[in-house]
Amino acid sequence: MVSSSASKQRRTPRHSSVTDARRDGSLSKEPTPAASSKSPAAGNSEDKNGDQPSAGQLDWTKFKRGFTVKNWSARDEAAAAPKNSKKRRRSSLSTGREPLLEENPFDRNLDTYYKVEPVKWWNDTKRYRKFTIANETFRLGETVFVQGHDPGVEPANWVAKVLEVRAANELNVFLRVYWFNRPEDLPMGRQPHHGHNEVIATNTMQIIDALTVNGKATVKHWKETDGEEILDEDTLFWRQTFDCPAGGPVGTLSEIRTHCIDNKPYNPDSTLVYCVNCEKWLHAECVANDVLVKTYEEHNMVVPSSLKRNDVGNDALPVAAKGTATPKSKTPKKTKGKNSTPKVTDNDAAEEEEPEQAFSAEIRIDKGETPKVLVTDARNGKKEVTEKPVHCLFCKNVVA
Repeated sequence: MVSSSASKQRRTPRHSSVTDARRDGSLSKEPTPAASSKSPAAGNSEDKNGDQPSAGQLDWTKFKRGFTVKNWSARDEAAAAPKNSKKRRRSSLSTGREPLLEENPFDRNLDTYYKVEPVKWWNDTKRYRKFTIANETFRLGETVFVQGHDPGVEPANWVAKVLEVRAANELNVFLRVYWFNRPEDLPMGRQPHHGHNEVIATNTMQIIDALTVNGKATVKHWKETDGEEILDEDTLFWRQTFDCPAGGPVGTLSEIRTHCIDNKPYNPDSTLVYCVNCEKWLHAECVANDVLVKTYEEHNMVVPSSLKRNDVGNDALPVAAKGTATPKSKTPKKTKGKNSTPKVTDNDAAEEEEPEQAFSAEIRIDKGETPKVLVTDARNGKKEVTEKPVHCLFCKNVVA
């Protein structure tokens, strides 16, 4: 049994807390030239009870600073609050002078309290359920692409979850959002297990100008359970959260499910092999590595230092860098039925024992067939290929 998935499209977010969503923290609110021709319009007001003043009473031509959000963990608030104190209100209409609770749509452990400044201008806006840009309508709760501001950095768009839509008039429409981070934004950076289409859900909040929205985004929550549906090649997904209400690189990263003898996570762009005998999932790279080690030994050759022996009981390296961020656990999806050819090649063979890249191993999995290992002998310029069965790294049985 095997799992493999390929990913091509990448999208990502950024954190700062100013209206125009600029990474450098600029307070400028001027739209980019590409967006300047669009006038966002907000619709379906939520002001039904008359407990919010009419929007646009101030002179919005004088609004230059942009909005900032003070955002902190609800757990910290609960721990600091006196036992008899009143609970904070949920995110709703208010004067803006008291903190409001935002229930995190990704994980309730990431709930936050927030306050928006400047209060006077924020209170001069009205809440809406949707907004429209260039004939495309976006609704409260949807995920959107947002214009990035990192020159030369891919992907060009960031990703955000719309929590609130507010407007003073059709030219001043604002979105309060939670960001999705890209793996590069984590304290340890992108890791080998991160897929190309992977993003990380956060509780980093910001208010952005609606003109920075580039279109709708679909982000799937990948729970990593056995038998979960296959991820499409172009589907953005998240499986971890980053508890970082203040923004920046410091926060707590949730754990992630690990596999195989090296006890490491699964990259959905690669392959997992399933052993029905012991019900273990194996990284194809680890299987290929094990075959290479045994091949060198069979030929009485020194095993290169670049190849590590896969011995059960040899506890693995940490799942991810710790320090300011510490991972948590969930479980991975295994996609099925696609051909996969992960390859491990030795580049560090001892010169006196064997030529460089003496052997290479490739896991071949064709749909409906038993997995196999193709070992290529490249010594003396020849390329002889030998087919071998896949043996489980745990129970040592042949994987059928």
